[in-house]
Amino acid sequence: MQARDPIWLIFDNLETILDDIYFQDEYIDLFFNCLHDNTHQAKIIITTRVLPKLRNGEDLIDITKDEKQDVKGLKINFAVEYLASNGLDKIGYQKMEELATSVDGHPFALKLLVKLVKDYGVADILSDLSIYKEEKENTIKKAKKLFDKLAGDEKEFLERISVYREPVKLKGLREMFTGNTPRNADKRLRDKSLLETDHYGNYWLHPLVQEFSYDDLENKKEVHKLAMNYYLFLPIPEKPAKKEDIQALIEAHHHACMAKEYDQAFNIVFDNDLHEYLDLWGNYTVLIDLYSKLLPENHFGTEILLKNKGRRGAIIGNLGSSYFYSGKTHKAIEHHEQAIKIYKDIKDRQGEGIQLVNLGVAYSYLEKTEKAIDYYEQALKIAQEIGDRQVEGSCLGNLGIAYKNLGEPRKAIEFYEQAIKIDQEMGYKQGEELHLGNLGVAYSYLGKTKEAIKYYEHAVKINGEVGSRRVESIVFANLGSAYSDLGEPRKAIEYYEQALKIAQEIGDRRGEGNQLGNLGIEYRNLGEPRKAIEFYEQALKIDQEIGYRRGEGNQLGNLGVAYNYLGETKKAIEYYEGALKIYKQIKDRQGEGNQLANLGVVYNNLGETEKAIECYERALKIYKEIEDRQGEGNQLGNLGVAYNYLGETEKAIEYYEQALKIFQGLEDRQVERGFLGNLGLAYSGLGELRKAIEYYEQALKIAQEIGDKQVEGSCLANLGIEYKNLGELRKAIACYEQALKIAQEIGDKQVEGSCLGNLGNAYYYLGELRKAIGYYKQALKIHKQIKDKRGEGIDLGNLGIEYSELGKVKKAIEYYKQALKIAQEIRDRRNEGIWLGNLGNAYIELGEIKKAIEYYEQALNIDQKIENRRGEGIELGNLGLAYSHLGETEKAIEYYEYALKIAQETENRKLISFCERNLEELKNSVVS
Repeated sequence: MQARDPIWLIFDNLETILDDIYFQDEYIDLFFNCLHDNTHQAKIIITTRVLPKLRNGEDLIDITKDEKQDVKGLKINFAVEYLASNGLDKIGYQKMEELATSVDGHPFALKLLVKLVKDYGVADILSDLSIYKEEKENTIKKAKKLFDKLAGDEKEFLERISVYREPVKLKGLREMFTGNTPRNADKRLRDKSLLETDHYGNYWLHPLVQEFSYDDLENKKEVHKLAMNYYLFLPIPEKPAKKEDIQALIEAHHHACMAKEYDQAFNIVFDNDLHEYLDLWGNYTVLIDLYSKLLPENHFGTEILLKNKGRRGAIIGNLGSSYFYSGKTHKAIEHHEQAIKIYKDIKDRQGEGIQLVNLGVAYSYLEKTEKAIDYYEQALKIAQEIGDRQVEGSCLGNLGIAYKNLGEPRKAIEFYEQAIKIDQEMGYKQGEELHLGNLGVAYSYLGKTKEAIKYYEHAVKINGEVGSRRVESIVFANLGSAYSDLGEPRKAIEYYEQALKIAQEIGDRRGEGNQLGNLGIEYRNLGEPRKAIEFYEQALKIDQEIGYRRGEGNQLGNLGVAYNYLGETKKAIEYYEGALKIYKQIKDRQGEGNQLANLGVVYNNLGETEKAIECYERALKIYKEIEDRQGEGNQLGNLGVAYNYLGETEKAIEYYEQALKIFQGLEDRQVERGFLGNLGLAYSGLGELRKAIEYYEQALKIAQEIGDKQVEGSCLANLGIEYKNLGELRKAIACYEQALKIAQEIGDKQVEGSCLGNLGNAYYYLGELRKAIGYYKQALKIHKQIKDKRGEGIDLGNLGIEYSELGKVKKAIEYYKQALKIAQEIRDRRNEGIWLGNLGNAYIELGEIKKAIEYYEQALNIDQKIENRRGEGIELGNLGLAYSHLGETEKAIEYYEYALKIAQETENRKLISFCERNLEELKNSVVS
């Protein structure tokens, strides 16, 4: 040791040879005394959980704060890095993280795992983890012996504080003192690193230490009771705002249950309104845990924890409600049914009625509305018999919701009005506010949006007097929905933001997620899909955190809509399929149908129309099964769109008429207007332009009656298209200009861009090409601004057409190629075919016939694949023209004849005339 070259001395786990803080053996003490006092070249490393003292009272190690390192479980990222650097990286990050977490990052256990891998190989250890588990158990046994020795005189105290599952203050530790506990027991445990602290007054045990200690604790029930009392005396904020504010009560409840003081645990929940706070904040997982601890493992078995049957019924019923909000509707129904049995047994009519209402809500969620109505009516009868006016009003309100869902808004209104009358008689302002809001929803459903707004505003006024902040948030959201229906997205956003603010202030997590989702929808309507995505992602995160599966499915579906809007169809399909998976898991048939419909829309836009029809038909089948007339009507409409896309216009009209009939029966003016518009489009496709105009005018009239500015603008735009097709261009321009003005007023960038493009088309047909180019460029600017790739591509293509007309063919080609690139990026097969055909036309003008033929053949191939018969006919005609230019008359005739046949089938008069004229010229030239 006196040599010039230093040596290293390593003493690992020095505490094993200590008695408390002194060395057991006097010779070992002498040895370390020599090391401490004499000069030498040795470098000494000591690992110990206890700082040793020499018998002469001196500290063995003179250290500063910075030199001392507490040895605890490694943080997961460090533990994973340790495993990876020792040969386990091949198993992947996730598996390493699982292994590191399972041992709480304990260095000794990780070291053991690495050793086993080196002995047996990665594959063998992974295929048979029992080797690892067996070795781990042996390790724990060894560690347990060491732990018992370390704990010493403080072992009893250590066992008693092991009941705490959260960090506690010093007072919490002292609650566990007994007559035998040394006064400085907590300090001695800290010195031995058995008790952890953050040095800010919080103390806790390492999970491994806690496990050993709790296993040895004998009088667990008594100690848990002490812990319960400690937590019950901790102060709680007067107005709790988050779970952390009431964590002490949650802990008190836990210890009461562990002490088998179940009635006390029940009181802790209900005397402190713990259930109401947690429900408001969306902490359903915590609620399920609270309620489940008050029931035996088999919730419906014969074992009894709560002696009072009424209390047991309340817990089982409340647990059912928590399962419902967690998306476990069938589990909720089981618990509500069991609660009803208990209440019937003890003849508690009020409890029975409340659980019947809960059952109705659950079946309503499953779209079994008739069954829901049956339960509401049973509950209503009980409430009327026992004179429970508040529950009577609630039943009437729920019946209103059920009939609205059945598409009978007028019957719903009757029930809401009865409920409001009861609320007013009782002076129950909160119920009155809620039912006024529902009344507004019913009038909105009838297309009487302005009347709906009056009811919402009345509800807000009541809330200003004595109402509930939660209900106020719902009413503001309804106002947002109303202004959205009126085509005023900016005003809708104002109300959704107010609703969101309230939800955040009161900690209503589910409401917060709903409003973020609503804001996303409005920004999407404003043509700001990227901003919409930000809101959807925030909403999705909340729904995932609180376990609100239905909300999670909704936001995934919304994200799909936004990405489809951006032309990112692959991403859209992924989100729709994710939403579909969730709805299938939670057995939400309506949600399942909605996502199938969304998938159908994407496939239709991709030109995969047969696939789209398959999705729509599956959705239609679901809506018929669950008797959702609204969903059924929507899918009939979607099928109409798909068949119209295939050129089967007569079939499309059949579907539109069926859909229109359903929505007229439902008195849904908003959707009725939509299908009148679709019928206008269909008759336009058949060339029956006057009939198309009749339908558009009916749709316009409804939009104006219900005050829907957005739809009014769309109808005017469609009328403009028809007048343009009739050659009445000045009339068309007047319609486009009115539509443009509305779009600019309400901030609808999407319609604004569309109107500018249509004005460009109109001036093109008037021969005012420079003016047309000006409008196309304005449209292009807007579509780029809102990231509407499809619109951007159409504008570029239209600019190509204009420059072609001006004789600037090379410039036209530049625009066509940009438009083609976008169509290919977003998989817009129909427009891809159009721009390929236009490129062919441009190269014909340049005299590059063979290049033109290449483009025509590519366009023809696409039209055949997507079954676009009209487009197929046009490209065959173009190929006929190209081969005619090459002097290949027979080939040209062959293409013209194919084109003529398709033109006659699709009633394309312009193409018929073109083919007949060219065929006559070619045949005459062959004869002569």
